[in-house]
Amino acid sequence: MKRWTQREALTGVTVSPDSVNEELRAQQSSIATLDRTQMPAALVDENNATAGAFMRVYAARFAGDAGGEQNAARDTSTVSNGWQCVTYQSSLSGWQNIGSALTFSDYKGGTLYGEWSGNAMVMPAFCATAGNIYPGSPKYLGLRILVNGTVFAERRGPAYHEHFRIFGVRRFPQGSLTVELQMQLTDADPNDVLNVSGLGNTNVPQAHLYSNRYLFVGRWR
Repeated sequence: MKRWTQREALTGVTVSPDSVNEELRAQQSSIATLDRTQMPAALVDENNATAGAFMRVYAARFAGDAGGEQNAARDTSTVSNGWQCVTYQSSLSGWQNIGSALTFSDYKGGTLYGEWSGNAMVMPAFCATAGNIYPGSPKYLGLRILVNGTVFAERRGPAYHEHFRIFGVRRFPQGSLTVELQMQLTDADPNDVLNVSGLGNTNVPQAHLYSNRYLFVGRWR
């Protein structure tokens, strides 16, 4: 039924101006909101759509050349039987990238789902600091994802030798996206063991990340 037929004629067999406006708005709305569900079935299916027309996936191991091993802020002066990893000498405070920033090109704008997973070894022996008579406090390793310099996801991460996963969903405009995966050590306690005595002040490992993987999915209509 047409919108104007839903109204009664006014005096002099005229119709309200709103009846014409509503009919015009209804037609414009039906065109502006046209999407693939209203198109012919074979018009934009996977067989004749270009790659990336519906979604784009970015996924890979991240950061290192040895199966996703963290390679930023790596201290090469650690003990010989320990990992060359983050120490308080190489990363005293603040957020630290675990590798080079990622660039996701050909992003058309829309919803971005992303996740980062891996394994973390946060040295548990040093949560009981020197001179501390109380039970040790776990040193949680903070984790976060930045997209174009803004926080995409953040969580309090693992405290021992654990698997971790951090994920989130946000909308971003069209254009290349810059993604950074970051970690943050718990600040050093005044009684923390920072060097191994008797071994030439060898630095004590604090946190090591490996098996890092990322998965980001851009979805658009």
